[in-house]
Amino acid sequence: MDVFGFSLGGLVGVDFAVRYPDRIGRLVAASVHYRADGYYPEIRDPSTSPAASTRLPGEQEFTAMRELIPDAQLAVLPGSTHTAVMRRRELVEPMVTRFLTGG
Repeated sequence: MDVFGFSLGGLVGVDFAVRYPDRIGRLVAASVHYRADGYYPEIRDPSTSPAASTRLPGEQEFTAMRELIPDAQLAVLPGSTHTAVMRRRELVEPMVTRFLTGG
């Protein structure tokens, strides 16, 4: 089965793929963060950072995530915020379709 998940739904998809790799075909994890060693301390507990939790994953983290997953692909939409990704359907939909169809 193929899975598309956005934000928290993407994390659920990643967790599912890790737990049940034989049950998943392709996974699209949109606007998802992942670190093999867990979250940054200031994200787990914003009170530990004087600027609250302003730490967001960037290209370095996304590249590292791609390297952890066999046959992974990475697409970055410059100028998009976390929630704006879903409003950029004209860019997202063709990429997802090509990935899911193996094109």
